[in-house]
Amino acid sequence: MNFRAVNQINNIEKIVKSVVENNISYSWTSSQNGSNASKSMKSSLHFSDSGVLSDNNEAIVGKLDELETQIENLRVAAFKLEEQKVQLTKLLTNISETINQSALASGHREEIEANTDRIMLRLLSVNIKVDIPRTADQEQAYSNVKILLTELENKVSSNIDGGKKMITMYLNACSAEQTGPIDSNFQQMILACTADDQRQVRKILHSWNQTFNDIEKRWAEAYHDQILKL
Repeated sequence: MNFRAVNQINNIEKIVKSVVENNISYSWTSSQNGSNASKSMKSSLHFSDSGVLSDNNEAIVGKLDELETQIENLRVAAFKLEEQKVQLTKLLTNISETINQSALASGHREEIEANTDRIMLRLLSVNIKVDIPRTADQEQAYSNVKILLTELENKVSSNIDGGKKMITMYLNACSAEQTGPIDSNFQQMILACTADDQRQVRKILHSWNQTFNDIEKRWAEAYHDQILKL
């Protein structure tokens, strides 16, 4: 949460406390991007005999909704940065493996390896973490889903066709629009997870499925080229 959001929440708490204690009207001014342009919101809050807020609290509720939207956008952006870091790490790892298997001259190899290591260290210095609040049941469900994904990853390595079918069944199990058979065990576990966990798992499965589709497309194109050369 950024500094501006924290200040706004603190202002809301002060306003509510003041109104509850003194039953008075309030004036709240907020500025955006540090500019002189600002907007003021004024409202009278009325309380019943029991001291409970009765109406005209739209300003506070509206501001809280606005802050919640900003925070959710921040979480989404952080998730995307996490994914980007993973992709960059894989790319640098692949480059390192390619260098080790190449026939580069010793001097060139050492220079490229040094640059690759330097870039990797800079990437690893970027720490992005988004905590997902979970109940005990959600934590257990997420742990079970991770086990199934690990087993699926191992299955793909040993049985490509079987692994691809399983990926499709898992995707159908956690998608609103199913296009084929599902894995009911996986569906039961993924539905017990948080909405954030479900979105992340779907992204992983979509990524794996797209990788298979790209490989099959390249194989088909290569086969077609070979046929044309006959």
